[in-house]
Amino acid sequence: YTGDGVDSCADVDECLTDAGGCAEHAVCLNLPGSHNCSCAAGYAGDGWNNCADMDECAHGTHSCHARATCSNSVGSFQCSCLDGWAGDGVGTCGPVDECARNLHNCHTHADCADVAGSFTCSCRPGYGGSGVDCTDTDECLAGSHTCHASATCTNTFGSFACECNNGFTGDGHSCVPSVFGHGRGTILCMVSQTKQVYCWGCWNVYWQHYPCYTLPQTLQKPTLMPPGEKPVKLSVGGDYFTNGHHACAVFVSGRVACWGSNYNGRLGVGSTESGFYARIEPAPVVNLGSDFHAVDVKCGARFTCALSSSARIKCWGEPGAWLGLGMNTSSPTFGSDLSKMGDNLPYVQLPSNFVPKALDAVGNRVVILGTNSSLIIFGLATQCHDLGTLAADAVVGDRLEHMGDNLARVDLGGFVPIHMHAISGATHLVDASGRHMCFGDGFRCGIGLPDLGQCLYPPGSGMRGMRIESDRHIVRMWHGQAQVCILDSKGDIRCTALWGLIEPPSNLFAVLSPDFPDKCRNYGFSTPNGVGDRRLGIFGYIPANLGKNFTVADIVIQDGQVACFIGTDNTIKCVGQESRLTGFQVGDSGFCMPSTTGDNTTVLALP
Repeated sequence: YTGDGVDSCADVDECLTDAGGCAEHAVCLNLPGSHNCSCAAGYAGDGWNNCADMDECAHGTHSCHARATCSNSVGSFQCSCLDGWAGDGVGTCGPVDECARNLHNCHTHADCADVAGSFTCSCRPGYGGSGVDCTDTDECLAGSHTCHASATCTNTFGSFACECNNGFTGDGHSCVPSVFGHGRGTILCMVSQTKQVYCWGCWNVYWQHYPCYTLPQTLQKPTLMPPGEKPVKLSVGGDYFTNGHHACAVFVSGRVACWGSNYNGRLGVGSTESGFYARIEPAPVVNLGSDFHAVDVKCGARFTCALSSSARIKCWGEPGAWLGLGMNTSSPTFGSDLSKMGDNLPYVQLPSNFVPKALDAVGNRVVILGTNSSLIIFGLATQCHDLGTLAADAVVGDRLEHMGDNLARVDLGGFVPIHMHAISGATHLVDASGRHMCFGDGFRCGIGLPDLGQCLYPPGSGMRGMRIESDRHIVRMWHGQAQVCILDSKGDIRCTALWGLIEPPSNLFAVLSPDFPDKCRNYGFSTPNGVGDRRLGIFGYIPANLGKNFTVADIVIQDGQVACFIGTDNTIKCVGQESRLTGFQVGDSGFCMPSTTGDNTTVLALP
């Protein structure tokens, strides 16, 4: 204090003189009659003799945000938001969108994705790498492209391009032959690049004057189609022993036209003509109803079925279980009476949760593959449980209670097919990996049973697959009345043995073996090991020698005696029994075609 000691004593502010004697970084606090020294914020000590910096970050006495970092400074600290966050570091640290602000380091061919407090980089489709670095992926080389098996893949920067091969049309992801055909029994029909239909064989569906018509060096006059229509699917069927053949085409427009034998109204055109050949030109359009847009048609023995774009099926022709309409052979026909066609032709009743994606008809049965890879069959079984039922002589479809939800799926034993091919007495199935399984007649399944009637049943446990090398798989399959051919993953065409088993006139497809012990080796079977015993030739797939520089677009098989290979160059090579190629009836000429394989095969040019 200061004063006279009598009348006044006033406090002295010691802090005003030499900071009260406090240490550096201390704060002097005057008190009545005294003072105090204390270290300033951010410092620690007694305030009188020392005040040292205090690390608030280390002591946890800072006030930084949970998403901020604390940096000590002399007498204080600094708060900075973490990477990916923004704010004052104390009260706020909100997320930063590095992608939107272009603060990322992703590659030019990568996508930046903002995540809480950071970002990720991922290479775009067609590129591979960490996302910070991205290099082009060759999808063609890696096999990750989506090009069709009949297309060529070309790598591009960051992507790939698909182009259908010569002889095929489409977008490259889906390719169909620009020339194609079908054969059943003794008839072959083909569609040329100009979309004209040509047919020939015994009981020909165009030339009605003779039961057989020859295949000359240039093809005959085409079967006339409805004006302006271009066929996209073709099917041949019929019963050539009694009532003749018929054929049908589906057009781009979704319409269907049929021609040939109109026995029991199988053409569906309401004609009263029921002879072998109801000659109607151009081929008449079948009225299937106002909302029926066909995507496929199949001809059975004496009936026809069509599949619509809405996955529904209609069948017409001779009444029977094969129509799936609860009819027997004494029921009225569908197809010969126009009042029963169109919207009056009922749909086949399928199970409620079954969506068909593929349809086939052969003989007296209809086989349908569903989108879920299940299989249903109706009609009349002929041998080896080919309806997939326990009864070898079963009939399914002649009563309506057989159909709808009562129509059972065939037990496939866990096999998941994506392709189905029905032939006489057997059903061939191929899965996504190109594996093959078959049930029905073992000979027609081509699995090494040399006699007709040796059955593969039940399907679930009795199915067997073709004997094919382990390093190959099936890329594509064709079928005729009782045989199939495949394109394998190494580009070879292979076919199953045909009707005749052993006798030379009935042998067909060939890779020549110089040791083949008969005059038919030029077109007969080659044995798996290239020697001797003709019986070995009936086991499994037999390679076909079509010569150099011939690429197959489609295959048409006729009655197990003749096969015609349609080339991508719009040419045809046919091999088989000469009597069929020259148009004579079976037995009129029981000798082999000379030099009909390889480069010696006669080449026919489609118009």
